[in-house]
Amino acid sequence: MKKTRGILFYALIMGLLVLSNSCKKDEDNDDPKNVAVLTTADVTDITQTGAIAGGDITNDGGVEVTARGVCWGTSESPSINDSKTEDGKGEGNFTSQISELSSNTTYYVRAYATNSAGTGYGKAISFKTLEAITLSVLTTADVTEIKSSSAVSGGNITNDGGVEVTARGVCWSTSNSPTIDNYKTIDGENIGSFISKITDLNANTTYYVRAYATTIIGTSYGKETSFTTLDMVSPVITTAEVTNITPIYGVSGGNISSDGEATITARGVCWNTHTTPTIADSKSNNGTGIGSFSSEMSYLTLNTTYFVRAYATNRNGTFYGNEVSFTTENGVTDADGNVYETVTIGTQTWMARNLRTTKYNDGTPIEYLSKPESTAGYSWYMNDITTYGYSYGGLYNWYAVNSGKLCPAGWHVPTDAEWQTLVTFLGGEYVAGGKLKYSEPYYWSAPNTDATNSSGFGALPGGWSFTLVSSTPDADIYHDDIWEYGYWWSATEITSNAWYRSMSYSDGKVARHNVIKKTQMSVRCIKD
Repeated sequence: MKKTRGILFYALIMGLLVLSNSCKKDEDNDDPKNVAVLTTADVTDITQTGAIAGGDITNDGGVEVTARGVCWGTSESPSINDSKTEDGKGEGNFTSQISELSSNTTYYVRAYATNSAGTGYGKAISFKTLEAITLSVLTTADVTEIKSSSAVSGGNITNDGGVEVTARGVCWSTSNSPTIDNYKTIDGENIGSFISKITDLNANTTYYVRAYATTIIGTSYGKETSFTTLDMVSPVITTAEVTNITPIYGVSGGNISSDGEATITARGVCWNTHTTPTIADSKSNNGTGIGSFSSEMSYLTLNTTYFVRAYATNRNGTFYGNEVSFTTENGVTDADGNVYETVTIGTQTWMARNLRTTKYNDGTPIEYLSKPESTAGYSWYMNDITTYGYSYGGLYNWYAVNSGKLCPAGWHVPTDAEWQTLVTFLGGEYVAGGKLKYSEPYYWSAPNTDATNSSGFGALPGGWSFTLVSSTPDADIYHDDIWEYGYWWSATEITSNAWYRSMSYSDGKVARHNVIKKTQMSVRCIKD
């Protein structure tokens, strides 16, 4: 009986406890809402210091989510009391940027969502940040193949520090600790060994060299080494003998068989009337590099001895070949003292310039053409001797030509037949002009078709003029065609006219025409 009462008493006590707890539970849940339900997104874009995570809130627990994001830490169950992001409100997907992490470290991350019922969490996901990025590790190769202006080095990149090597090579200077701001080579990318050719060095000079490797975080260097270049080696140059000598012209050149271990940046010949000419005197410029070359020497003085040396310039200076000499040929002098170079073409010897005398060969002045009644006379193009007189010569009418005294003694104005002999010797009227025309573009208008002056005649386009009848005391003179056409008298007349030859800038012909005798044109003299 006592035992039965005890059991009943125990049951009564337990019932009261259950009722008490039930009342307490109802008191704590006056608000029927619950925490949100969500998942944690996979972690992506992991770097040394950051990653991308996020989550998806599938149930807000019946009330608006007021804060959401991810939280993380090195413990397995991070909470919003640890590091966290704040990525808006409400249900649905969201993305979170995790930052300020330590490299090579394991982290745990959970999505979270907070509403009035509390904070709910997704499942914890772990990830590990990448190892820290460092500068590349590399060594500098020994310097070999040392010459006066070059050497060979290189390096070996054994570790890229976690990122791609975008440039590699060696850098050098005459001071310690060279950098890529000094001289450098560029020898590819990525890790591994490489060879570098160091060039343009000065002879007998000490240099310091280091291999380098560049990545997005900077440039690292291998151990420094030094070397000294050898004594300077001179290029090997010979000077060619002078050929094609005229009163004002000659051809030489040279051969560079060795560049002295430094690239030849200029070459040619230099000349003067004194011995040991240098590039400070007259010179030609015939390209770069080793090998043979030919050099023209123009605007020389008649009957004068010149000295010539080939030269070659590299970074170590200018070097010269052996000296040769030659003497230009004699020319011919008119009554004014003007000296003309001459050229032999076939069996004929011609002046190589247009006549520009103002006197006959007996010293008598030639009348300057300024009046319509003038007969034997001359003029200058546009009456301008300074601009046109020396290069293009004077313009003479046929009456001056027919005087028989216009050319220097021993010379005469060529006949039409003598012009034809010249043209025939040079291949005929359709090609002779190109061989006769001066080839410098300054003197002829473009395109100066076919001009080579291979004959040495040096034809220049002096144009023509004509004295017009005028009521004024002085006549008007009409000028035309300078730079484009050359016209040269013959001494052969045809009724009231006379024959002449012409050449044009636009073709390689020598044309034959006749014109009235008062026309003023150029004259070339031929030797008797």
